[in-house]
Amino acid sequence: MTKIIPLALDLGQKLGWAVKTDSGQIMSGAENFVPGRFRSHGMVWIEFENWLCKMKSKTGFDAIFFEEVR
Repeated sequence: MTKIIPLALDLGQKLGWAVKTDSGQIMSGAENFVPGRFRSHGMVWIEFENWLCKMKSKTGFDAIFFEEVR
C-alpha cells in the first residue's frame, strides 16, 4: 500500500503548516507572507510558490490539504 505524505496548510498571510513525513516524523512551522512596503501582492505569490517548491523537495509531500478561507 502506498502512503500519501500530506502537507496541511492554514492559509493566511501568516501561514501555518504541518507535514507528516514517510518516516512518521511530524514537522510544522509558520511562514510570513504579509506584503510590506516594498513587497507587492504579486511578489508574495511568487515567494509562496518558491516556498512550496522548497517544501516539496525537503519533505516530498504528495498532497496538499487546507481549510476553506471565507
